[in-house]
Amino acid sequence: MHPEVLPRPGERLRRPRSFPEVQRVVRELRDRCGECRYRRICAFGPAKYQIEVHSRPDARHRHAETLKEGLRRLSRAGEDWEESLLWLLGGREKDALLSACLLAVAWRRRPEKVLALADYAAERCDVDRLKAELTELSSEDETGLAPGQGIDPDALQCRMFRGQVIRLASFFPREEVLRAMQELLVLGADDEGRLFQYEAVGVLALLIGLRLPGDRWVRSLEKDIAGPFRATFAHRDPGNGSLDLFFPYRRGKKRSYLYYRRDPEGRERISSIDKIRIDSLLYRIFLVFKDDKMKVHRIFKELARHINVRAGDYNVDHVLAGFDRLSAEDLLLLGIYAPALARAVGHYLEIPDYHRLVKFLYSLRTESGRRGAQPIPAHEKVVGAHAEWLDLVDAIGEDVIKRVFAALFALNASYRRRVYTTPTYLKIGEVAYLLTALAGWNPKGLELELKQGRKALAFVAYGLQPPGKWSRLRVRRLRRAYERALDRGDEQIERAIEQGMRYMAALHGFDDFAELEAEAADEEWVPETAEPRALDRAEASAEDFSEYEDSGDSFVVDAMDEAEELFVVVEDGQASRSGRLKTQRMPRAQDEDELYLEESDPGD
Repeated sequence: MHPEVLPRPGERLRRPRSFPEVQRVVRELRDRCGECRYRRICAFGPAKYQIEVHSRPDARHRHAETLKEGLRRLSRAGEDWEESLLWLLGGREKDALLSACLLAVAWRRRPEKVLALADYAAERCDVDRLKAELTELSSEDETGLAPGQGIDPDALQCRMFRGQVIRLASFFPREEVLRAMQELLVLGADDEGRLFQYEAVGVLALLIGLRLPGDRWVRSLEKDIAGPFRATFAHRDPGNGSLDLFFPYRRGKKRSYLYYRRDPEGRERISSIDKIRIDSLLYRIFLVFKDDKMKVHRIFKELARHINVRAGDYNVDHVLAGFDRLSAEDLLLLGIYAPALARAVGHYLEIPDYHRLVKFLYSLRTESGRRGAQPIPAHEKVVGAHAEWLDLVDAIGEDVIKRVFAALFALNASYRRRVYTTPTYLKIGEVAYLLTALAGWNPKGLELELKQGRKALAFVAYGLQPPGKWSRLRVRRLRRAYERALDRGDEQIERAIEQGMRYMAALHGFDDFAELEAEAADEEWVPETAEPRALDRAEASAEDFSEYEDSGDSFVVDAMDEAEELFVVVEDGQASRSGRLKTQRMPRAQDEDELYLEESDPGD
């Protein structure tokens, strides 16, 4: 039985005599972690190790020689050096990660020690109580999210200690150890709605270490913890034994993503997406998220952000080779999600001004602008950008813009609020919706939404339609809709209709809606098509009437410098005589199982 390494309430444990020396050695060894080829995926190192053991039973930790040298130094620190390492498991994460690696090497042939530690962690951290509390919470809250509570230092220390024990046990390719580790999993959601990182390590180690079929692994987790599982893992299971997974990881303050691939023959690979060549990465992302409904997945958004930030560093030929493997609709969405690639997408699809459209949409979002400033509603921005919008339509063409907007509208229609979805980019779809009304492209759809009377933004959009032969009829219908809203007592709809009335009056050249109504009473009246009168801020509501609550973590794209974009520089060999971009074809496998890794560091 392991000694007490976590203090209980009201107790104060004495540290082992060797603790200061052990801590000093661990921190010196930590400076050498740069030599470890697991460094990019340190927290998920056990999963990488399990894969290597499957292909080569005598595989060792990539940092094994340094760890063995450290163990020789630790053994001279005192007889209780192992107990000191256990103390570090509950301390600072940087020390805890390395301590778990040291113990994994020291106990490689002594799994009974890990089993005893797992028993201690289960008892000391009261795992049974945590599971019972999670079950009770899940029965009351569909999201499975814990309510906001103050931080309990003891509970936090127990959680981190349990997480490090899970990671330590995940290094062992033995079924009895992995099953014992499984008993430590609570599988609750953290404050982001995701699995605790070290529990994600544990469930991945079970998949790899026990060689579980991918469909069985997915079904069991979907059944028990659908929300946190989907918020953590984005998967594709084509049903032929293969499996694709994208999942986030955290290393200190840095966060990124890992990609796990199991092919139909059972070969496995795990790598940081930083090490996957961009053409392969683009193909894999859109393969996993092939359904429109998955494009609102938080992980898709975050992968796109990752690509967007690094766009200027990518090889242009590789980017264009990746475009070759995507449909035109996927490319249009890629330009929306990763605007730094919009210029390249436009060149590839022969839409030279596509990047202008993307920047225009971002600039009109309610959230855009300097952080901390009072947000301006999207509908007000849309009206203010009327002239620029008309110029853009002339430059790009109605058909192209309508095609882009159709993809955005399909995205909006598929959104359902869940812990694993994000509405961040749907605000761009709402801008497209308002611009469509301003251009007069969807009159029948707006008439239908006016009759349904459920969508507040529809009434604002109804008032944005340009003057025309139907203006008299629209004035009457908007007035009737307002009277019905008053009868129902729906305040938000009332405010939205009032805003639509103000816009309808201004776009027809009147100071207020009453004047417009008086003019529209004349059956001979035909409105003139003219530039809208400039609006005062008082005429626009501060409410954006959006259906979606933005997560607030999106970057401010309209503040991007053009230097951050991926410019496609046409050089010899990159363009045909007609000027169309081309790229040198790179050899690649004919099937869908290939995965390119950058050659600079093949171990990652």
